[in-house]
Order: sequence, then C-alpha cells, then structure tokens
Amino acid sequence: MLKLKEKLLKEIDKIEIIDSHEHLDPENEAIKLKRDIFSFFSGYTQCDLISSGLSQEDLEKLFDQSVSIDERWKILKPFWERIKNTCFSQSLLITLREIYGFDDINSKNIFQLSDMLAENFRIGIYNDILVKKCNIRKVLTQCFRTDVDSNNEKLLLPVMPLWVGAGSTTGRWEDFQNLGPMTKIDAYLPEWEYKDFSINALDDCLENQSSYYKRIKREGAIGVKFVPFPKFNLEESPDEALAIRDFDDFKNHKFEKLPQPNNLYSYLLDRAISSAIENGLVISVHTGFWGDFRILSPLNIIPVLMRYPQGKFDLYHLGYPWIRESIMIAKGFQNAFLNFCWLHIISRKAAMDAMDEALETVPVNKIIAFGGDYNSLTVEKIYGHLKIAKDNIAEVLKKKIDKGELSYKACLEIPDKIFSTNIKQLYGL
Repeated sequence: MLKLKEKLLKEIDKIEIIDSHEHLDPENEAIKLKRDIFSFFSGYTQCDLISSGLSQEDLEKLFDQSVSIDERWKILKPFWERIKNTCFSQSLLITLREIYGFDDINSKNIFQLSDMLAENFRIGIYNDILVKKCNIRKVLTQCFRTDVDSNNEKLLLPVMPLWVGAGSTTGRWEDFQNLGPMTKIDAYLPEWEYKDFSINALDDCLENQSSYYKRIKREGAIGVKFVPFPKFNLEESPDEALAIRDFDDFKNHKFEKLPQPNNLYSYLLDRAISSAIENGLVISVHTGFWGDFRILSPLNIIPVLMRYPQGKFDLYHLGYPWIRESIMIAKGFQNAFLNFCWLHIISRKAAMDAMDEALETVPVNKIIAFGGDYNSLTVEKIYGHLKIAKDNIAEVLKKKIDKGELSYKACLEIPDKIFSTNIKQLYGL
C-alpha cells in the first residue's frame, strides 16, 4: 500500500506543468552551441564553484572547449567535491542519475558523459526533456526575443524585458540616444527597425515605449521583466515637469552623466510599467538573491503595487532571503503573486517552509510552484529541479494532512492549482 507522500507524488506527476520561468533560446538556435559535461556547470552551479574558491581564471578555462577534458576535470574535481551538498548540485545529480544513468561525475565517465550531452543536443531535445520527461506543456522563457517557437510547437512563450524607450540611462547623452546593441533591442527583435525610432524630446521616448509594447504583445509576448532597484526612486509618482527639465538639461549637456537617481529615468520607468499594463502584459519582478542582493528587497516594489492596482505583478524567487516579506506582500496586495521559481534549488528547506507558511497565509490562487530558471545548455536540469519541487510540495502537504491542518481531499486539489491553473489564469494562457 502506498504511503501518504507517495500517493501525493503520484497525483502530482499526473499534472501537466506550466513552467513559469526559464532562459531557453529557440531550439534551432540553441543547438548551434557545442556542449560537454562542463556545460552543466554553467548558470547557477558555477556560483557555488566560485563561492567554494574557484578562481575566475579557472572558471573561464572550465568552459573553454579548446582546453582538454582531462585538464578541465583536474580543475573541476576538488571544487565539485566541495559543492555536491548544495541544492544547485543536487538538481544536477538527479538529472545525471535519472536521465543519463550515472550517480556522479568522475574521471571514468567524463568523456562518455560529454559525448552523450553533445549527441543529445539536437532538434527534439526540448520535446524529449520538457514534454516527455517533465510533462511540461508551456514554458515562459526570457531570451530577449519573441520568435521563440522555432518548431511551431508553441511550447515556449516569451517574456520580454521592460524597456523605457531609450538607450542607456546611466551614461552620456549619446548613449541615451543609442537604440541599437547598447539596449539589446537588436536581440529583442531580430527585425527591429532602428530608423523607426529617434529621441529628440521626452515624448519620443514615450512613443518608443508604446510601439515596443504593442509590437511584442502582437508577436506573442505575455509579460515583461524588470528589477526594482532603489536607485529608480519608485517611492513617489514621478513628476513629468521635472523629467522634462532633466531631459532638456541632459540633451543640452548641462551634465555629462545623469545623476542617480534622477527624475528622467524614474518617470520613464513609471510610464513603461503603465504602457506594459495597458497592453495586457504581466510584470515579472526579480526580487532577492543575486550579486549585491541588499538592493533587491521585494519591499522596493510596494510603491508600484500601490500606484498600479490594475496591473499584475509576478514576484520571482519569493525575494529570498526576504521570504516572509514577500508572503506579506502577496497577502496584502491583490495585484501581487508569489512565484517559487528558482527557490527550490536555492534551498529546499526555505522552499518548504515558505510553501507551508504561504498556504496558511495567502489565497491559493496567488501561488506559483515552479520555474526552473535554466538556460538552453542545461535544459535537462529542469527535470532535476522539477523533481525537487514536486518532492518539496508533497512533503509540505503530507505534514499538513498529518497535523490535521488540511484534509487529504483539499491537499489533492492544491498541486494542480499551483503547478498549472494559477499561472494560466495570471498570464491568460
């Protein structure tokens, strides 16, 4: 007879998953890259390698395929031993074991694993891994372009960057006017016509924004992403008159670079958020862990939530380590949603504790359970991450049943909502 957790996992495995957050390129573009076993350490696993002591020079060698596999293994081996305990590595190990049949990486299998990873990186890998192995039906991907559906399978759905309608807002006037590679607009939309855009007045930036959001919506985008840095001065509704003054001073070279924060950028960012919402795009928000995460508190988004109650804001990563703050934001603001993407492999314990608390604090329709946050080179690791996420959710639900907090029937209804239904409703899928 199946134990309670096993019964819950069996039901969870039946769910057709909506993956809320990846960085997958169109498959036909992705497979042009070459990969080997060391490619599996790109992305977030390399963060643990660096944290454990790997030098930047050796990190670059690790991904340099002109360096022999033997030499790169000598670099990796001592640091791999140091990081096997982390959740980033556990996702990798689950993937190796259940997809490639190896319990670990060692000197005896690195060549075979490298050959297998190279051979499998072909047209069809997304379907093999995401659809067949993971039972994923849609993936929200952020790869700076809208033409993501290279095989007409409609598996990938684009989430684009929030754009203020200008070039760099931290550099010189010439950088501000540059609408080409500096803003990655050439990467966002391969056929973007720069000649359609110019900047001579503040209204030009607003027109650029409007055209951008209308176009990406037309081309299939379902959301846009931004990071609410405190330097953006989001506390108060920006003043248009002050923004015009800063624009004119900047254009007339009264200062070489825009000060930080400044009225111009705060105004443009606020208008960009407004334009995105008007075009029916969900605002995805990075919160918490990354680099100097002191400036990435989810609390930074509260003024925007208050100014735009009609918008929908998808709070990524639960603001780790500000998890409780994120939960309170979702509880207190109708337009804020909790997204557990990436959190399950930052810390299993944090993810389970957060899910436990969220389920007794926040309406269940506001919880999104999974997003892998991987790139194309590591697409198989989505399987490992999803396995961890499912196990975490099953463990939390089991404990709630055991404690009498929720019935078995209620706990059977929750997984489909948090793995599928909620994100469909949020993004209009």
